[in-house]
Amino acid sequence: MQMWLLVITLGMIFSISFLFSLLIMPIVMRLLIKFHILDFPNYRKIHKKPIPRMAGVSIYLAFVVPLSIYFFYIENATVTPWIGILIGSSFALIIGCADDIWNVPAVIKLICLFALTILIWRFGVITNLPIEKLFGIDSVWLHTIANLIITMLWLVGITSALNALDHMDGMAGSIAIVAAISYFFVSIQTGQDNWALISMGLIGSLLGFLKYNWHPAKVFMGDSGSFFLGFCLASISILGGWSPNPLKASIIPIAILSVPICDLCYVVIMRRIKGI
Repeated sequence: MQMWLLVITLGMIFSISFLFSLLIMPIVMRLLIKFHILDFPNYRKIHKKPIPRMAGVSIYLAFVVPLSIYFFYIENATVTPWIGILIGSSFALIIGCADDIWNVPAVIKLICLFALTILIWRFGVITNLPIEKLFGIDSVWLHTIANLIITMLWLVGITSALNALDHMDGMAGSIAIVAAISYFFVSIQTGQDNWALISMGLIGSLLGFLKYNWHPAKVFMGDSGSFFLGFCLASISILGGWSPNPLKASIIPIAILSVPICDLCYVVIMRRIKGI
């Protein structure tokens, strides 16, 4: 894509995502209140009144709508890894919404994430680490199965990390924006236009959400938001061409997402120590 066209497209994707998120959020908040999808106060929380908690829906819509228009109607794409991310993000949102409403057991969510891993693999979204070389075996099946497992663990880990970060107003959304901005700059430097567009859509949708999520928060992203963001950040990092070197390609996304990863490790360790 020519540079001037890329700049215009990026600007349109960002503007539509940001404005859509900003304008649709009050509507979503009213609906959440109407259907009593709320986060109620307790001794572990600082808010004093019920807060709507499924804002992941508005973040998702602001992300998917402009990118779907671009990929399906402008680029006429049908089966590409980027389309896989858009479709997969829809299922990730559904899993999160179900958890917000019915408190889905962890085992069911794990099974759903495994199914989601299989889905995006069919679109070509999977890690490509040469695991089979560690065993001295040249096997396509071993390579595929090992990378499917790594992909699922990465999806589960980042989703859990974003969920653990969502305990302070604006924190999870801000960390996600920093990661998306990092993705964007790498994509521009490496000439990966679709990666840049996906990242810009995520940035715009999150900025619109954060206006309502700064302290004191008027809405929480909920598990719908953490599932959606976790899926997006994890799958985008898999698809991005970080480096021809597999080791560097593994280290860079881990470094970018080090804050949520370290926070998750801290939470897990402290809960084990305290026996929670």
